[in-house]
Amino acid sequence: MTWRETQQTKVFWFFFSKKNILSFFYLGPLLLALAVVTPPWQNPDEFAHMLRAVEVAHGGLFGYRAWGTTGGQSDPAIYDAYKPILGVAMHPEQRVSRAALAASGAVGWHRATIYTPYPTVEYSPAFYLPAAAAYWAGYAASLSVNHTLLLARAANGAVFALIARAALARARRTRLPLLAILLLPTTLALGASANQDSPMLACTALVVAMLDRAIAEARDLRRGELWLSAVLLAAIGMARPPYAGFLLCLLLAARPPAWAGLKALLAAATVVLAWCVAVALLIVVRRGHEDPHAQLAWLAADPARVPSVIWATARTFGADYVAQTIGVLGWTDTRLPTPYIAGACGVLALAGAAGTGGAARRPWLPLCGGLFAVFSIFVLQYFTWTWPGQPYVTGVLGRYFLPIMMVLALAVPRVGWAARLVRPAAAAVAVQAIVTPAMMFHALLLRYYIM
Repeated sequence: MTWRETQQTKVFWFFFSKKNILSFFYLGPLLLALAVVTPPWQNPDEFAHMLRAVEVAHGGLFGYRAWGTTGGQSDPAIYDAYKPILGVAMHPEQRVSRAALAASGAVGWHRATIYTPYPTVEYSPAFYLPAAAAYWAGYAASLSVNHTLLLARAANGAVFALIARAALARARRTRLPLLAILLLPTTLALGASANQDSPMLACTALVVAMLDRAIAEARDLRRGELWLSAVLLAAIGMARPPYAGFLLCLLLAARPPAWAGLKALLAAATVVLAWCVAVALLIVVRRGHEDPHAQLAWLAADPARVPSVIWATARTFGADYVAQTIGVLGWTDTRLPTPYIAGACGVLALAGAAGTGGAARRPWLPLCGGLFAVFSIFVLQYFTWTWPGQPYVTGVLGRYFLPIMMVLALAVPRVGWAARLVRPAAAAVAVQAIVTPAMMFHALLLRYYIM
């Protein structure tokens, strides 16, 4: 083991030992505390994700259209529980009252599911399985909707912690970058939510770590590792189609000729494409303001508008993207202090630079996959979320970039002198692990409970 790897191992096991300190003495309790402190339904689109989890729990792997809407067989009791505290979301001046919490907490599950419209029906069922299991546990125990939500948050948090621990244990050059990303407030908040992003982020880290380990050991991915990576990347691409670009990373699985990786890529890509086509044909409906034809006509009338839209988007929302990626809690309405965000950006940069000292393999592949994801996110949001003729792209959120950042940890060539940065990067990540929980709980308490 090199000096650099020894230092990375020291800082890693200081927080996350082989005795599952990550799972049981740091990340697990932290995520559980976040799940409890965050008021019900105050994570982004959490009501919609819980509706999808209930549908999956009842075997509804695929939604459908009805009466001009899209949805599935779920329990509208979730809407009943969400309604009393609906006004708190996106209104930072509002606090959660005891009366609202009591009214929301009194709602129980219905005896049967009915067609319920909700926007997350197009997402893959894979990452809703922990929340679906929590739903059945809560339903069997006659828990209220809100208590079942808390159980779903805890289930997602446990899965997140265990998979993240496995990823960090396997990672080599990407260990510090992955650790820095996993310790971001936005990542932790998602990890403690009923959102599909919780297990999806952890699974992305695991795939990156498995590839990193094989590259560091100058070997091909073993057959089980290869197909596990393919399955996870297919599920990630089905959950968010822009992330289908990550499938290019499967070509890192073997040294040339990479036939095994190519077969896995083609199989996973076929599954993702089939899912996307089925969603487009059978599920997706217009939201009312979107008009792809009008958008295309507006751009075709003057192609010079394309760079103008790109520049206007970066100028208008660039700072928001950075802040949301690092730490904007709640429904993107609880921003952490600017000095903390600046410091977290510095930790990410330092950890990323320190991660360039290890072995690399065809870094242009994950780079292309990450750029494809970024490009696809903005294109999709432009044609499905932006008003026709609007001079910039709307609907893009900072949390969309978290998985991309993980993949890009593989997208840099080896830099020999980066070994010098390992010790300061490890110290910075350790400080981040200590400071972040205090910042998050302080922000949540001020936002929701303290006048």
